Amino acid sequence: MKNEEFDAFLERSLAELRDKQTVLSSSFGIGSRERFVVDFSSTLLTFFDGEAPAVEASILPVGTHSLDKQRFRWSWSDEGLPMDVQDASRKTQSLYNLTGFEVFRQATIPCDETMAWEIAAMSCSALAADGIYRIPNGSNQYYVLLLSVRRCLF
Repeated sequence: MKNEEFDAFLERSLAELRDKQTVLSSSFGIGSRERFVVDFSSTLLTFFDGEAPAVEASILPVGTHSLDKQRFRWSWSDEGLPMDVQDASRKTQSLYNLTGFEVFRQATIPCDETMAWEIAAMSCSALAADGIYRIPNGSNQYYVLLLSVRRCLF
């Protein structure tokens, strides 16, 4: 992929993500829920209203952005995740196949917060996910794709 094609892909991905995030917010309240619980082992993210589960989504971890170190680590290379989750996260390597850019197959890369969102947006587009959620954890931000978002029924 040439630089101009990459720039166009990035812009399309960011525009798609804005639309998807708007739908997630208006339809499911994602981004405004009181709290959430993430279970990387079961690849499930649950949002709560008070103590009641309200919305649930299957997730595919993309990577972790370290605010302190200004680097991004792909989830497929994160030994802290279960092996099956790392394996599933290898789907994001399709960005290398699509673009031919080495950054998409290096385990860690220098990265600021803007670039982390761009990586997540391109992953969301390439894998046709419903959107993205950024999970704060101290000086790290976990980026996960949201798949199969649904309301919890009682």
